[in-house]
This record gives sequence, C-alpha cells and structure tokens, in this order.
Amino acid sequence: MDLILSQFNLDSPLPTFFELRAQEELMPILGGAFKYGLTVTAQRVIQLAPSVKYSDEMFAVLWAWLDWKFLEAIDSTFSEYFYGIRRVVAPIDANIPRDIEEGQLQTYLKLTKRDRAVSVLLSVLLPYIKNKLTNIMWRMREDPEDPMFTGTERRRKAAAVFKKVYPVVFFVLEMVTCMYWLRYLFQSHWWSAGLHSRRILLRRLEMADFKQMQKDGTGTFVQKASNFILWVIVGFRVLEWWNSTDASRSDSSPTPDSPHPASTRIPPPAPPKELSSLPSDPSICPLCTHSITNPTLNAASGIVYCYPCVHQHVESKKEDPITHQASTLDHLRRIYETSA
Repeated sequence: MDLILSQFNLDSPLPTFFELRAQEELMPILGGAFKYGLTVTAQRVIQLAPSVKYSDEMFAVLWAWLDWKFLEAIDSTFSEYFYGIRRVVAPIDANIPRDIEEGQLQTYLKLTKRDRAVSVLLSVLLPYIKNKLTNIMWRMREDPEDPMFTGTERRRKAAAVFKKVYPVVFFVLEMVTCMYWLRYLFQSHWWSAGLHSRRILLRRLEMADFKQMQKDGTGTFVQKASNFILWVIVGFRVLEWWNSTDASRSDSSPTPDSPHPASTRIPPPAPPKELSSLPSDPSICPLCTHSITNPTLNAASGIVYCYPCVHQHVESKKEDPITHQASTLDHLRRIYETSA
C-alpha cells in the first residue's frame, strides 16, 4: 500500500503513474481535434476536401516533427513537457535506488540523436501503426466481404493470416505494457519496454532545467510552441461549439405542416433498382468503399456518402453517383452526428 501511495508523492523527481498515463493520452485527444478542424475547414474550402481522408497521416507527420523539435531543445516530447517531464539516459552500470533524491538525475546523460529517433518512433510511429491495424481488424470483423479483403486471392490469404496473427501480437504487446505499468507502480523506474531497451528514464523537470533552457536560448521556442498549440486547442473547441450550435438550431427550427391531409398525401415512390448495389454496411461510402468521413446526404437520392466523394462527383457530372438523378451542390446536406 505504501508503494502505491508513493505514486501521489509530488516531491519525487520521478513522475507518478497517473502523470505518465495522462501525457500519453494527450496525443489522441489532439489528433481528434485536428481531424475535426480539418473536416470543418474542408466544408468551406473545397480544395482541402481530399486531404480529410489523410488526416491521421498528416497529424502523425506534424506530431513527429513537433516531438523532434522538443527533443532537440529539452530532451522531452511535447506531451511530456506539457506535464513537466523530460528524458535522461541512465548509464549501464548505474544502480538506481527506489527513493531518488531531487537533483540526483541531473548527473545522468543527455539523449543522443539515436535516442531521439527511437523516442519519436515509440511516441508517434508505433501508436499510429497500431491504431491503423486495429481499425483494419474491426473493419474486417464488421464486413468480411469487403473488397479490400476479398478482391484477389492474394488479398484473401493475407487477410486470413492477418486475422489470425494480429490479435495474438496485440495481446502480447498489451500484456507487456501492462506488466511494465504494474512494475512501475511498485518497484521499477522503467515506464515501457521500448524506453527500457534504450535505458531512457522519465523524470520531472527541475528548476535547473528551466535555467539551462534560458541559458541555451531554447526556452523561447519551447514556450512559444506550447502557447501556440494551446491556442489551437482552444480554437478547435470554439469551432466545435459553433458548429454544434448551428446544428442544434437547424434541428430545432419548426417545420411547416403539410398542406395536404394524411389521407390525400401521395405515397413515396419505390426505391430504385440501383440501390441494390449499395454496401450492406451503412457506414461504408458507396463511392470509395471506405468508412464514411464527414457523412453527407444527397437529398436528390437519399443516399449518404463521404462529403469529398459526393461533392466532386456532383460538381463535375451534375447527377447522383448511384441513381443518376439530376443533382446540384444545393442537394448536399451534412449529417450532424450526436453522441449517445
């Protein structure tokens, strides 16, 4: 119990378990905000519409560059600096006591260029690959007949191997991560297997670190970059609130009553035969056959597409891609999704 309670000791130069978990969650949160901001901007700047599908890749490149700059400046990724944490390299023969006194880690080594490259790999690239592979696994389970997995014989074999191997790899990685977390709670100084392999310790920034940053001239860049990203986060939140307000206003606007009584209304027409070619999964875009991003309804046909897909088709051919009914950009309606 005393060991677990020591995780609340803010006087230790080692960050607590809860601080390290919080800094790891910062990147996914900012990634979601980046994707949302890009999606909303693409509605107004149509030239950006194709880039929405690559928002994850764009954010990963931006985050890797930002982490590299912070690692060069202060041996800390951006999310670690946000929580007052930095990285040091423990010598191979170092005997690290459990109760480290303040200032003791100041004598440890700075990161080398290779250590920084490994740090970016662990903090950005591996989470990105893991997220992509997990999404593919879920998509494979929801729609096994997706052309992405059944298009050719080679794809079918690759999908079968992936479906068997990846869950095992995922389980092993999660168990190793959990083991390191438990060890950190009780006796270890190593936060992850990747950092352990490079003997990289995570410790709190101390007053001497800030003085050194001011002396080296890196403190100005770090502070300006941090302030800029914080303002970007605030801007994304304001943008999200503004769009949700517009959506609620449109949903709450009164609709005029039908001028005809129910008994004299014309019944809706039968669905066209072309609808039989739609994907069985409603979350898949009929045009690009990928998961729908920024769902948009074509009022001329009642079919939902990705906004970039249907916008480009309707703008160039003036018709619905599936039913071939005459359509204009005025027929496109964004669907606002509300959380349950």
